[in-house]
Amino acid sequence: MEFQLGLLRKMNNIKPIKILHVFFSGSTSGYRPGWARFDTITELLREKGFDVWVLGYAQNWSNIKRKILGSINIDLKNKIINITQPRWLAAIDVLIHNFILLGGLGYAILLYLVCKKLKINSIILADDMVGTNFYFLLIKKMSRMKINTIIDYQDLTARLHTFKSKNFLKRIISTTIDEAINPKLAKKIITITNFGKEFLFHRSKINKGYVIPNLFRPEYQIEENYNKDEIRRKLGLPSQSIIFIWSGHLGGFTTNDVLFLIRAISLSKNKRKILLLLIGGGTDKDKFYIDYFARKTGVNVKHVGYVDAKSYLYWQYLMSADIGIFIRPRTLFSHFLTGRKVMDYMGIGLPVIVPCLTGQLEIIKGNGLCYKPEDVKDLAMKIDKILEMNLKYMGHISRQIVESNLKYVIELMNSKEFLDFLINC
Repeated sequence: MEFQLGLLRKMNNIKPIKILHVFFSGSTSGYRPGWARFDTITELLREKGFDVWVLGYAQNWSNIKRKILGSINIDLKNKIINITQPRWLAAIDVLIHNFILLGGLGYAILLYLVCKKLKINSIILADDMVGTNFYFLLIKKMSRMKINTIIDYQDLTARLHTFKSKNFLKRIISTTIDEAINPKLAKKIITITNFGKEFLFHRSKINKGYVIPNLFRPEYQIEENYNKDEIRRKLGLPSQSIIFIWSGHLGGFTTNDVLFLIRAISLSKNKRKILLLLIGGGTDKDKFYIDYFARKTGVNVKHVGYVDAKSYLYWQYLMSADIGIFIRPRTLFSHFLTGRKVMDYMGIGLPVIVPCLTGQLEIIKGNGLCYKPEDVKDLAMKIDKILEMNLKYMGHISRQIVESNLKYVIELMNSKEFLDFLINC
């Protein structure tokens, strides 16, 4: 297929369609490889013959020029662009974020310049840069730039960051821009769940969008019939324990999630058999609360701290477990999520327990158990119930579900309808 497209271009002197795929979130380095869903979409589009560039939002103010003017760094070989907005604009962003989630004007201007210079045909924006997307879409509209625009929603960012805010105005304006105005201006969306797609359709009154779920693509080959006992021996974990694993960063509501989980295990009739294995960094304060509460309730908890999700050690810890568990409060943004960690659990071949929220139910497809969110007794009951089930068979089905997601995405990107959605305004 790629050969045929290349031959066709040579015959007709047609330039390949340029797509700018924007990486989510800002960091010191900008774009970072190793995110399964993002990298898979990029690779599949390139295999289809599109000229795909990746753009990351960097925070690299290593010299005076970058602090004053910002920068656009281009890696021509790998087609990666990292942009850094001026330091003084970043400082203003911090002040703006205290009142409303609309920072990122500097990034938006640089993003516009990149699209104009490279003559980008289609852009896939990252949903979490709410302000940057808003400013870019306004600039695009005012300048009458002809570029097919799609926002890839993996979260309800504004709702996630304001759901506990006492600033009513901040919450209303931020969520309205993120969920109604930005999709309306872009006219097209991609989401990770059907729930998310229908919710944003309803909020923004648009009707063009597709679902691309989270994907499982570890950097290491994971054998289906790995030796769990041998892995536990190497990691110094007890061979007789039933290991429940929770993975994620500790802080804010996720610390409360773990305390809720510990409380549920303390109510389980299998409490003495269970070891709760926690993977993830966090503050000393969070670690103290968790350790203190575990000792108080008599729950066996082992917190191994931060482990790089791209390292083989991370996958070894997952393979050492019997059951993966995901906790979230009963909020609208929780319904939107599938939980990337849930995909890791399932891909490694673990049965899972998730909250009975729409996004999680979409991803487990009936394989696994769900508990009523924020109902600790129901979670304790489900912990006991899953231990009476055939964990090996459930783990096998978990892997099949994850593999089917990748097949679905490949088929989607081969469809005429999706390609039309991708390249035509």
